[in-house]
Amino acid sequence: GAETVLVVEDERAVGDLIEDVLVDEGYTVLRAGDGEDALELVGAGNVQFDLLLSDVVMPRLGGPELAEALLETKPDLKVRFVSG
Repeated sequence: GAETVLVVEDERAVGDLIEDVLVDEGYTVLRAGDGEDALELVGAGNVQFDLLLSDVVMPRLGGPELAEALLETKPDLKVRFVSG
């Protein structure tokens, strides 16, 4: 893969594992610890990514709510949810 994936996961070990697997497959990975952090990252600059890979339940802002907010400005965004 040559795409960039925004990984949003509040469990550090799980996020690390996901990142390792994706990087090994050639993807660029951006990380956020929860939905609020992800919105701050995206809002802070011209962050480009092809896929949102997010945990469902997280503190402050969960995955479905994050996806809904991001889809407002990026309606073609691909979204996948994971849950432990």
